[in-house]
Amino acid sequence: MDNLGALKRDSIRVAGFYSLSDREDFQQYAERILNCSGHFDFRLEPGQVDGRMFAHIQRASWCRCRWCPLCQYARISKFRARNFKGLTRLMADNPDLCWIFPTLTIRNCEIGDLRSQLRLMSAGYHRLVRTLSRRPWLRGYLRSLEVTRSELGLAHPHYHVLLLVSSDYFQNDQFLKTEDWVNLWRRSARLDYQPYTFVRKVFSRPHQLPIKALLEVIKYSVKPADLTDDADWLYELTDQFHRQRSLTVGGLVSNYVSQRQLDKIESEMKTGDEQNQDGLPCSLHWNYRREKYDFCWGALS
Repeated sequence: MDNLGALKRDSIRVAGFYSLSDREDFQQYAERILNCSGHFDFRLEPGQVDGRMFAHIQRASWCRCRWCPLCQYARISKFRARNFKGLTRLMADNPDLCWIFPTLTIRNCEIGDLRSQLRLMSAGYHRLVRTLSRRPWLRGYLRSLEVTRSELGLAHPHYHVLLLVSSDYFQNDQFLKTEDWVNLWRRSARLDYQPYTFVRKVFSRPHQLPIKALLEVIKYSVKPADLTDDADWLYELTDQFHRQRSLTVGGLVSNYVSQRQLDKIESEMKTGDEQNQDGLPCSLHWNYRREKYDFCWGALS
């Protein structure tokens, strides 16, 4: 509950930035974000393991603006639920497969150059996948795009990737060291410098999904703190990031997690197969004077 309150306060700050612009579309974003999720209906039910209460949102008036912190949170939750369901089935069907977790970066850039750098990264990633596809161990991938803001106001775009691989990858003649990954990413992205690239194996029990790694991959495209730091940076980000995918799947992963459904979550914040949950009906109402949500027991409105 406290997390939703903090996100609502961040959303109001983002709305304030958009309201300062003379652009009509930004003014519209400001109004939509300001009115986002003033009320939640949800149900509480105890967890099956430790008895802690879990909240399932049943109804909320999302504004669906990309850089609304509340809506980012909702998208992430839906992305995680969709991937958890699909990848759990994948691991049950393919218990011998493993995951590795590369992080692929490029140098920081001016926020006004972000779109061109994202095009460079996307083309480089596709060349990297084509190169790796010639090897016998690559089975699929899940890739997320994140942009962080440096202290100097530069943009730092990077990919978090979960690569699905066979156990052959860890044999001596197939295994890639960190320096191999650096050189592969440099050639694929056609960079004239050695990029920072970090790769680690994801440890999980047989048949089980690596939950921690999945949570690290599926997270904010831009952290709320970076959205609320500078109005001009937010304006440029809005234009530069337009029509960029946050989450992409390929190979065997796409047989279990539909890219079409991920895109629908991105644009509409729904998948079309949502179901009502059991539990105690409750609600939250935003109190503008106290700047927090008031909790109420009661039937769903």
